[in-house]
Formats: sequence, C-alpha cells, structure tokens
Amino acid sequence: MGSALLRARVAAALLLCVSCAGKAHETSADAGATANGGACGTVRIPKGHRALAQACPTERGSDEPIDMSGCMNRAGITCTKDADCTDGKNGRCIPHNEPCDTACSYDECLTDSDCALGPCLCRTNGADITQNKCLGGTCKTDADCGCGYCSLSAVPIGHGCHVEYPTYTCHTASDECTDPSDCADGIVTYCAYGASGAEHWACGSCVPFPVP
Repeated sequence: MGSALLRARVAAALLLCVSCAGKAHETSADAGATANGGACGTVRIPKGHRALAQACPTERGSDEPIDMSGCMNRAGITCTKDADCTDGKNGRCIPHNEPCDTACSYDECLTDSDCALGPCLCRTNGADITQNKCLGGTCKTDADCGCGYCSLSAVPIGHGCHVEYPTYTCHTASDECTDPSDCADGIVTYCAYGASGAEHWACGSCVPFPVP
C-alpha cells in the first residue's frame, strides 16, 4: 500500500473486526451455541464468522486536497492528486506521516472472486479511503470449512502490537478458544489461529511499548 498512515487505519479496523460485529464478517444470532461439525466433532458457533460473501463499495473517499505548499524537499512526492494514480482500481494519492511524502494506493479487489486465497476485506463505506484488500487464509465463507465456520484471525505483533498478516481461517474441533472473550484479560488479548504456534485457534496476548 506504501502508506504508514493507511496501514495504521487497516490495522485498527482489523483489531476491531476480531472483537465485535462488523462489515468484514457476519454475526450469528446463535453465537456461543454449538453445532455438529461432522468429522470435526462439536464446534461452538463463533460470534464473528463469514456466512456469506459480500460485494465491496466501489466508491472510495479521498485525502484531497493535499497541501504541499510548504514542501522544500519534494523527493518523496510520487503523486500530488488522485488523478496521478492510474495503475490500478480506484487509485488514491495518500500522504504518509506528512504531506511531503506521498504514494498511490489502489483497491486490490471488489469481490471475493478477485482474491486468490482469502476473501476481500471491504472498507466500511464509500466515504472511507481505506483500500479493499485481499486477505490470505484457508476459507472465504463458512461453506469452505468442514466444521462450518470461517472467521477473521488477526495476530498483533511487534512493539506496537500491529496486525501484519490477517487471515480468514476455519475453526476446528481442537480450538482452545472461539472468541476473544474466551481469553484472559490483557493489554491486547486475542483469539486467533496459530497463536503461540498452535495449529488451531488459541489465546494470545501482546503488550505494546514505545520504541526508544
């Protein structure tokens, strides 16, 4: 994406997605109940799971106008307006942490069919500038899972507990947790596939601290 500011927006949205209902997943009225998963045994219904594919907004917000009047060094400016970004879908000129450093950002997808592995994570609405982004994973909807439920798994890492590689992953009968509420309280506590090296859903935590 090329923008630290945009990555921060995406990371914040992903952390929100794993803890509450949102556009990225469907919330079941039967959340917390159990369902027969066939060969997988009895699997609890997660609060957040992707029952159906969704079409993303084709409209996209903008950071224009970007004020560059005070830029003495223009070496980091790769675009000055949205119209400069023509190499992909819905190109937008995005300022980094300050307007004298810009980059183009594009939608990676509009529907799940545009993505090779996981689904298309949609921006919240047509006024949001965040890109529609293809995620990795093993499923796009519940129908791809033998156990029936496909959920967003996001593992915060690093000094700032940011999310780098969110995935949509099937739940299993071996899961140690189904929802974030199953895990003990912490600074950033989460339930995710692969937490602590497990090959199933497990609890994890991350404590952000400032970099000197």
